[in-house]
Amino acid sequence: MTYKIFSTVFCALILTACNSLPSHEKKILDGEALYYKGVQHLSGQGAQKDEKKALQYFQAASDKGYVSADNAIAVMYDEGIAVKQDKTLALKYYEKAAESNEESAQYNLAAYYYENDPTNPKLQQYLAQPVPNKDGEALNLKARIQMNNGNFKEAYQLFTKSAWQQNPEAFFYLYLMNKEGKGTPQNNQKALTYLRKSAELNQPNALFTLGTMYLKGEGVQQDTDKALPLLEKAAQMGHTKALVNVAIMYQKGDGVEQNIPKSIQLLKVAAVQGDQQAIQALQTIK
Repeated sequence: MTYKIFSTVFCALILTACNSLPSHEKKILDGEALYYKGVQHLSGQGAQKDEKKALQYFQAASDKGYVSADNAIAVMYDEGIAVKQDKTLALKYYEKAAESNEESAQYNLAAYYYENDPTNPKLQQYLAQPVPNKDGEALNLKARIQMNNGNFKEAYQLFTKSAWQQNPEAFFYLYLMNKEGKGTPQNNQKALTYLRKSAELNQPNALFTLGTMYLKGEGVQQDTDKALPLLEKAAQMGHTKALVNVAIMYQKGDGVEQNIPKSIQLLKVAAVQGDQQAIQALQTIK
């Protein structure tokens, strides 16, 4: 699940002991200014990248009541990045920010319940809240909740709204729903269109799925020249199964010049990640 610091920046933060910021900054800057100085140090845009200093600014902003800073701190605890994960503290900060109508915190709070406590009534409250049509991630979350509840038509409509915002995840879900006939009549051609669009936006599962289809000739004309770059891109984005498929292509010389050493190298990476197919393929090569 992707958590949001604010509407346009997604980030990973390091939580460490906080050293004091320059006293004059604490005095003269308001909470918003402190928060955005933290964002600058976090992203390295507009200031030297310094995650520790970013955290200091977020905490200073929180002390002045700037709720977006509370949301940022919640993400740190929730994801346990460079700090012992503490879901209780994460929930505390999410709720504090969400109670002040901070939109990113409201989304994060819903995502928190979706992952950690899906039967919590507060998640159902989120379903009753209007979601901005331009917030693709929030629309996707609400759509997934509707899918889990068996409300496929509502989910399909929400994914469609998210797709209007060029959200790659939404296009992939629309592919799945058209392929399976959930929330909409089954339509393989329409499904393929959505899959291609998702892959164009570099959604890893879409890249893997479309690449595999070209590799095997399932639903499309077999074309290893098209399969390889799609699978390689998915692999570069961390998709383990795509990595295995690329390795096997090099092992067999399927659409690419045979390269056993490279195949072994790729399979070892996948094997370290626990992929059983990669482990078995390594044994076969040996």
